[in-house]
Amino acid sequence: MSSGILPIGSALLKGGDVVLHNLADLTLECTPGIYQGGPPGGPPAYFPHADWRRTRSVTPSPVATQQPASPLSRAVTTVCVGPDAVELARRRLLPALSGGAVEERRAALEHVRTSIENLLSRNYGIRCRERGPADCVVNRPGLISTAFDFDSGHFVGLHIDNHQRFPVHRRDSSQILFAVNIGFSHRYLIFAPWTVRGMLSRLGKPTESRSEDTDSVSLKEEYLSAFPREPLFRIRLEPGDAYLCAPQNLIHDGATNDSGSADVALLMSGDYAWSQSR
Repeated sequence: MSSGILPIGSALLKGGDVVLHNLADLTLECTPGIYQGGPPGGPPAYFPHADWRRTRSVTPSPVATQQPASPLSRAVTTVCVGPDAVELARRRLLPALSGGAVEERRAALEHVRTSIENLLSRNYGIRCRERGPADCVVNRPGLISTAFDFDSGHFVGLHIDNHQRFPVHRRDSSQILFAVNIGFSHRYLIFAPWTVRGMLSRLGKPTESRSEDTDSVSLKEEYLSAFPREPLFRIRLEPGDAYLCAPQNLIHDGATNDSGSADVALLMSGDYAWSQSR
């Protein structure tokens, strides 16, 4: 794949400005809107309706091999790292999670990350130009949300990350998350089809500003309150499947499997981008 070329399998999600690069050809589902939860008297928490249905709610690129590639910061991209990478990750990371020393865990993460990022570059033409944090996270099965606020003791639900505390007008420049399912059952990525810039535009707010406002929580709450019937999308990720997205530029959440297996995800952040050639 040459730089600036929209990959085969890419499509613009209907009703949004997010591009889906479904390079792994994963199942896409849609649900018609949200409901509000959260603790009594606490901040609102929003969750997708459970009426998930398989969808073809995409608009394929008219000339897929001649369109400029959408930056990863304005897309959800699926890839598959394969069973060998999953086996390596489990063998190196799971023992380190169950009582290994800090240095042992750090070395295991470095080894597995390098191997999987090399595969990502070789097979999909995506490379990491500058690394951010990485971790391996375990959740219990049956969760409707993987975002938990330990201070309040409640699930956050749909949210926009704020790790770098960028102003909302600069979220296109935020780090990309590369998340790989290394567990033993499926997991889900859930997201709305609009970037922060698109949400600001729909709310009638300026998309260019010198403001240093970093309040993504208020933006998320205002947007979901204004568009409660906003369609949400869900991608099912089997072991070995992975996605890249900009979680600081996207309303999103995760959910775990209903099969009883622990949910295990390898999370890597950084400046991921299309390579010059493939």
